[in-house]
Amino acid sequence: MSLNLIPKYSIDMKKKCEICVHSNQPRKAFHTCIQKETNLLELIHSDVCDGNDVLTCGGKIYFLTFIDNFSKYCYVYLINHKHEFFENFKIYKSR
Repeated sequence: MSLNLIPKYSIDMKKKCEICVHSNQPRKAFHTCIQKETNLLELIHSDVCDGNDVLTCGGKIYFLTFIDNFSKYCYVYLINHKHEFFENFKIYKSR
């Protein structure tokens, strides 16, 4: 008993989908002109984030992250206001 519920479909394998051709285009390699850091504090990644209106036990709203790219030393500071960023950066740098 054959119900033929699924229609027959043939694909021409010689034709390529235009979207597939564009998405599989080879890309040129990235040339890194940035030298690797050789000293502490040469490159620091930082971010200021909010806790989505969730306060910490100490009543802090924001947190800062500092990551030294050379040592991978990471530190997080809890703060009340964004203007406290620079003061906390000086503390991080001194550590």
